[in-house]
Amino acid sequence: TDGAVRTYERYVNSGKKEPMNKHTAWSWAWGQGTLSATPIAMARVAAAVVNDGNMPTTRFLLNQEIESVSIVSPQEAARLNLFMKEEAQAKNFTNSNIGGKTGTPERYFWDNKGRRHKPNDGWFICFIENSHIKKNINGTEVTEKAPLAVAVRLERIGSGMSGKAVSLTKDVVLSTLRNLDYID
Repeated sequence: TDGAVRTYERYVNSGKKEPMNKHTAWSWAWGQGTLSATPIAMARVAAAVVNDGNMPTTRFLLNQEIESVSIVSPQEAARLNLFMKEEAQAKNFTNSNIGGKTGTPERYFWDNKGRRHKPNDGWFICFIENSHIKKNINGTEVTEKAPLAVAVRLERIGSGMSGKAVSLTKDVVLSTLRNLDYID
C-alpha cells in the first residue's frame, strides 16, 4: 500500500485538475482500472524479475551491452522470481527455468453510437532463465546463457481470458524460441 499512497501523493501534488482518489491510487498500484502499459513495458517488468530487480532500458539495437536501472531489491526480485515460477508450473509449463504471470487489464472504448464497452485484454508476461543467446565475436559464433523476457497481449478478448495469452505463449512463442534453439 505504500506504493499506492506515494502514487496518490505524486498525482495530487502534480497539479492535475481532477485529483484521483485513494481508491484509484490503490487500483493503479494493484494493476486494475485504466492504467496503461505496453507489451514492451511488461516484458521489461519480467526482465527485472529475472535480473535481480534490474530493469533493462528499452533499446532496439543488438550486440550492445544492456543498461539497466534497479527497480526492486535483489531479495524482492528473488521472491517474485519464485512466485512467477510457481505460477508457470501451475499453468503446466514443464521447463523449471520459466516464470510467468497473467493479467486482465480493463479497457474502455465507445462504439459509433456512443455506447461505452469494457472488454478486457488478456496478458501473459514471462521470463526464461538461461536462454541461448548467440553472438558473433571476431567472426566466431558464441552461445551465452542469458535471461529472456516475453510479453503477450491479446486485445479486447474478454474477462478471464488471459489463459488464451498463456496458450499462445506456450504454443507459438515458446515453440518458436525452442525451434530457433533459444531455449531447451
